[in-house]
Amino acid sequence: MISKETNMLLYRYSNYRKFRFIDEHMKIIQKSKYVWMMKMGKKTSIEKIKGIIKNGGYIVFKAPVADGNLFYIGKFVDFSEELPNDEKHMPKYYSEIVEDINFGDAPTQFFKLVDIVPLDEEYVVSLRLEKNKKKVLDVINETRTAVMFIENEKDINVALGNGEE
Repeated sequence: MISKETNMLLYRYSNYRKFRFIDEHMKIIQKSKYVWMMKMGKKTSIEKIKGIIKNGGYIVFKAPVADGNLFYIGKFVDFSEELPNDEKHMPKYYSEIVEDINFGDAPTQFFKLVDIVPLDEEYVVSLRLEKNKKKVLDVINETRTAVMFIENEKDINVALGNGEE
């Protein structure tokens, strides 16, 4: 159960080539109990991330339109601004991304996810921006922002991993 008004991250993701972000990450969690997720681009505030971990470490994922505009919710227990030395807990396609771009210049952060599950629409409609309380569904398609700080207007009843390894 995620209590009402819990601070969370919302991450709008993209798939990479033939790889489906959610599927690739969920497979590793199911097999190995956790996965490192790479976020590229503008860095998210470390203080905000620490606050979110303290409040349960919840992260909402917004799928691309081509994947049905679906929402998922996950739980992260750690993060790093350095590439973790833990390849078996990362999707294999990350090595392709590293080769494709000038990786050394790209800002990255890594989140250690212990679970990702679909988020029912009844809970998606209760998500709002932390700052101005606007509904996520009212603003998500009007912005190109990849990461948002959000909260829930009502309790969310979902079973997520507890971070045990």
